[in-house]
Amino acid sequence: MKLKIAILFILCSLLPRLYAQRDSSATRIFSFVPQYVFINGVRFDYDRKINERSWLQFSVEGFANEKSDVQAAWQKEKNYELAGLGLGLYYRYYLNDDAATNFGTYLATGISENFFKFNNSNYESNVETTSSTKVWRSGVNLVIGQEYRIADRLMLDFYAGMGYRYSNNHYSNKSAETNFRFDDNMFSYGFTGNVLLLGFRVGYLF
Repeated sequence: MKLKIAILFILCSLLPRLYAQRDSSATRIFSFVPQYVFINGVRFDYDRKINERSWLQFSVEGFANEKSDVQAAWQKEKNYELAGLGLGLYYRYYLNDDAATNFGTYLATGISENFFKFNNSNYESNVETTSSTKVWRSGVNLVIGQEYRIADRLMLDFYAGMGYRYSNNHYSNKSAETNFRFDDNMFSYGFTGNVLLLGFRVGYLF
């Protein structure tokens, strides 16, 4: 939690320095997506310029977490360990005519693939049941964004949009299917359906 608060504090301190001019010699961006720490993950992006208005964006994601849910009154305990990976590919098109020398508004669309594995244990009435849940998730995204330069080669990228997720979930036994589905809502790892996309990136131009 302290790490998450620190990230937000640093970003807020940078906001007064936002401006739109771009280093026109930069053809690549390496960026970090801070909000992924709230879903027990990290994400790094590598962007490559195609022409004055078009860029390709590649993303790599990693996830890890351990969680325990104890219900002492009912003599129940649910635990799981998460490990996951993800890849993404996006095309970004800038709407402003001076995109070569200035940051601006862009449209982006892309696809993503994720794999998550959960090792589960369920204690009930002093009986332990172990299981596993595996999730293969595919996604398509459409976002609109705005970029700002905050230092000589540093930028912020704010974006919002919509996406769709399709998850193929496999449960090793009945305990996993009953207690460890991970498909409750659009923030769940195994969710299928429409999702809202909202976030930002911190990038270095070179």
